[in-house]
Amino acid sequence: MNRSAPLSYRWTIDTIPPGLVLSGTPDDGAVTADRTAGFDIWLSETARLFCSLDDASFAPCTAPVTYADLADGAHTFEVYAQDRADNVSITVVRSWTVDPNAP
Repeated sequence: MNRSAPLSYRWTIDTIPPGLVLSGTPDDGAVTADRTAGFDIWLSETARLFCSLDDASFAPCTAPVTYADLADGAHTFEVYAQDRADNVSITVVRSWTVDPNAP
């Protein structure tokens, strides 16, 4: 009788979403005259980032994320990560206001 070599497979089941930490300025709740916002994003694993500014649709993005020439008024930045196993992180939100009269 002829027998082939046994086959073996290995895989990992990943059910843990990526960790995500947002840093940069402006701070959440800030009122600033600065029309530029810049954020760095730390991830606990390799993942794709998706960003949204001011309720726009989420779109792929890369860190660091910078926005310039922001209009006066309220702004909201949102970001989440999705890993290779399609686990999705929490959505981190940062809101601030651009006011030309701010100190």
